[in-house]
Amino acid sequence: MGRGWWERVAGPVATVILSLLGMAQALKVWDWRPGTPLGLTGDAPWMATLIRGYLDYGPYADTPLFGAPFALNTGWSSTGNDLHVWILTALGTFSHDPFTVMAVYFFLTFPLSALTMYWLCRKYEVARAPAVMAGVLFSLIPGHQERFPHLFLAAYWAVPFAAWVIIETARGRSVLATDATGRSRRRLAHVAQVLMLIAIGLGDVYYVAFTLVIAVPIAVLRQIRRPDFRELRLLSIPLLVMVVPTLVSLAVARRRADRDVLTGGMPFGRSFVDSDRWAGQIFDLVMPWPGYRVAAFGQRSQAYDALTGTTGEVSAIGGVAVLGLIGMLVVVGSALLRGRLAAVNPLIAVLAVASLLAIAFFTRGGLGALTAFLLTPQIRTWSRLFLFIGLFGLLAAGWFVSQLGRRAGGRQQVYAVSAVLVLLGVLDQTNPGRAPDYGANRAQLATLAAFDDHVQQALGPGCTIFVLPVVGFPEVNDALWSDLMSLGLASDDLHWSFGAIKGTAPADWQLGLATNDPPRLLNDIAALNYCGVVVESSLGQRSPLLATELPRLLGPAVATSSDKRYVAYSLKEVRGRLESGVGSAGIRARSAAALHPVLATLKGAYAVDEVGGRRYPLGPGPSIALSNMTGAPVQLQVKISVLGAAEGSAELHLDGLGCKSPSVVVPPRTRRDISMSVSAPSGLSSLDIVSVGGTGDWARFMNRSALASVQSMSITPVDTAINAGVDLPSP
Repeated sequence: MGRGWWERVAGPVATVILSLLGMAQALKVWDWRPGTPLGLTGDAPWMATLIRGYLDYGPYADTPLFGAPFALNTGWSSTGNDLHVWILTALGTFSHDPFTVMAVYFFLTFPLSALTMYWLCRKYEVARAPAVMAGVLFSLIPGHQERFPHLFLAAYWAVPFAAWVIIETARGRSVLATDATGRSRRRLAHVAQVLMLIAIGLGDVYYVAFTLVIAVPIAVLRQIRRPDFRELRLLSIPLLVMVVPTLVSLAVARRRADRDVLTGGMPFGRSFVDSDRWAGQIFDLVMPWPGYRVAAFGQRSQAYDALTGTTGEVSAIGGVAVLGLIGMLVVVGSALLRGRLAAVNPLIAVLAVASLLAIAFFTRGGLGALTAFLLTPQIRTWSRLFLFIGLFGLLAAGWFVSQLGRRAGGRQQVYAVSAVLVLLGVLDQTNPGRAPDYGANRAQLATLAAFDDHVQQALGPGCTIFVLPVVGFPEVNDALWSDLMSLGLASDDLHWSFGAIKGTAPADWQLGLATNDPPRLLNDIAALNYCGVVVESSLGQRSPLLATELPRLLGPAVATSSDKRYVAYSLKEVRGRLESGVGSAGIRARSAAALHPVLATLKGAYAVDEVGGRRYPLGPGPSIALSNMTGAPVQLQVKISVLGAAEGSAELHLDGLGCKSPSVVVPPRTRRDISMSVSAPSGLSSLDIVSVGGTGDWARFMNRSALASVQSMSITPVDTAINAGVDLPSP
């Protein structure tokens, strides 16, 4: 009895210990300290911002830390990941520091993923030692150690539950069925099964979608082979139990997001073009990951990706999973050729079919791209299916190793092979050289926190700070956004203008501020009750006039960061002059005008950076989207400056809102202006940029030098009291 208990416990315990050891060496956990960020670049500050919001305001509240005088509406960020949100909120009971909570949960994702993979292996009769091997290597899948900026995706411990759904579906069995005897045991089994399905459904919409795109075709294939509508109904019920929580979560988040007025394209919107761009390549599945500890191997993968234009995330599955994948495909393929498919183990047959389906959606130009083109492009990064492919490969590898136990002395061979694979797999899939630089992160955060403290001491707690330059968030090709978010995270009791969602009124009103008229800009933000301005050093390159005039208009700085990157000024005197000049009624009118500008966004144009300045070649269907937030029609003068293509003239005009500009011929490499007066109605409207004669030659759009391009765009209201601005595409 005691030995049986120990054998049942030994496997999970070994899995957890080895996973933690593998994680610890990969991340050099001994160098981490509570309060230390895992990173302050990329999406890491955004994840820390979400966590701080959960801890300070609750899991379903807006975050007033950013987006002042409004707030950061986190409803836009939800991807059906409530389970992780609840766990992070619960961890806030032990620490109120977002960087600590983020790191602790990230560390926990390793043993949790290892345990659920161990459970899956044991469910399908993989021996304990290879189940430990598969669990550990699944938790250390290549790139996991660097996925903390995408914490919800890194917390993939529910994916083995998804694989269980797929495998049982392929075998024609409902995961809600149970072999347990006795009423109480059956009830407990059903509760556990439903909880696992809910865990998938609230673990992230990506993993729900990936489960569906593999399980549903498999269920359909079963019906083609042998129609059985009773079976189809039984197999569909678990998928519905899984999907309903996701749909409810997304609906609730969308209702929160809908409180914001849209001023342009849908925030976090996707295009079918993105889906192919962020798909995977089979090369990346089987080759060493770009962060491989033998630099020469990783560099070859990086070179391949650079030459082939791959922009997706790490999608290597590791050598052991590759061997398992190849082994199952060889076994099934040879059985097919010999007409002996029935002799193949059912698990290996199912894994082979599931792997081929996953690869078909994973790869460029595959079923994922087709899904994006015909159904929805919102599942953009199909390369993330590598996790399912890696799981299938590791499960197959565990099963193959288990078969060694059938031989004489096979038990020792199983242990030996499993131990060797764990060791080689950990070396293959992790790299301590890619661990976070905790010392540098601590120093950077300390610099920002010290500056924020000085600002708060000078301007007072609860102060709202306007940040220059104005930078959009999220998904803009401007690395400054993560730095500005880190700056805000480092403060205790300050509120920042940066951080509302681009494409909505709470963020885009800032685009209407007159950066070419510094006194007007300062009066506008002072009227909105900002008490200070923080200037980041790149303002000098982005807006030289504004950078030069601010010190003259605002006087001495009240705080400067130790690295000289950030400088803070007080708006107290500007506010005082404004109050004495226009009074409280004038201030209210000015603040209302500042928050309700007219904006123009260039659509259907590409962004190209060149030495002589950025230009915007006109792609298919170019237009100017107008967002009039004033609440009444506004008379505007719209002007675009167009540069002719390298060869061939273009004849263009503006058309829309009942108006049409004169056609303008734009010779090669020549600049011409196109303008027209329009009455922009309240809300969203648009003007088309029309090429006279049109073009049906889509091949032209592949060669951007053959297209006329916009170099600049402006809108000027007849009423000079109205703010107006433009938003040009990011490259």
